[in-house]
Amino acid sequence: MQVTKITKIVAIVLISLVLIIVLHYTGILRPIENALSAVLRPIQNKVFSLSGRINDVYYDQKSKQDLLFENQKLKDELIAKQYSESKIKELEQQNEFLRKQVSFFSERNINGIAANVIGRSQDNFQNFLILDKGEKQGIIEGYAVTIQDVVIGKIYDVSKYTCRVLLINDTFSKLAVSVQNKDYSIGILSGEYGLGLRIDLIPQNEKISEGDYVITSGLEENVSRGLYVGQIDSIIYTEGELFQTAFVKSPIDFNKINLVSILQVSYDSENN
Repeated sequence: MQVTKITKIVAIVLISLVLIIVLHYTGILRPIENALSAVLRPIQNKVFSLSGRINDVYYDQKSKQDLLFENQKLKDELIAKQYSESKIKELEQQNEFLRKQVSFFSERNINGIAANVIGRSQDNFQNFLILDKGEKQGIIEGYAVTIQDVVIGKIYDVSKYTCRVLLINDTFSKLAVSVQNKDYSIGILSGEYGLGLRIDLIPQNEKISEGDYVITSGLEENVSRGLYVGQIDSIIYTEGELFQTAFVKSPIDFNKINLVSILQVSYDSENN
């Protein structure tokens, strides 16, 4: 019974379709079609306009995505280029540093080891650097450390593969120095909480002046004489006191040290 109903419905639909097609081609339905077209045209225009906007939005979004992708690609290429250039520049700086150090060691007949800074103090109580050289390279406590031929500190702690440098601007740092004045005044250079350098115990009767050069005096073990420290920046002179104090300016920015040299003293060469 159910199959018979479905068959009848299908037959009616097919007959209706055939009838509509015949009436369409004979033109009988044209007035009705024109009326329906007039009624549906506004809806059709809106649907067409909406589909156009949807299409525009789709292509606009796709275009933006393409631009973002291209922009990111260009950024990645720029970063890669900058990284490559920075590595080349770093190698050039290292080569220049090593070239200068080799010349410096050769002129002074000093043995030196180049070392990289791999860490530094993170507080305001101590100013030190951690280097990638240690006992395996023959490093011992007391060796002077330089950069650009200028003393920046001394080794104070050594392990098998690393060591620590106490910078000369640290409060606990002590370095025997000499002022290149008429009297070759000697004194002890110490730091001022990482903010400056000062020489104490300079006899009051010895004349020192702003601009005088300061070098290591060679009066302490493992530090050669004549290593450059800096220049006298200002002087504190008090009438009646036995000693005077001089403040020293180093040419080195202690916050921007990456490569250093550890000077190994050769007593034979010093005596010569």
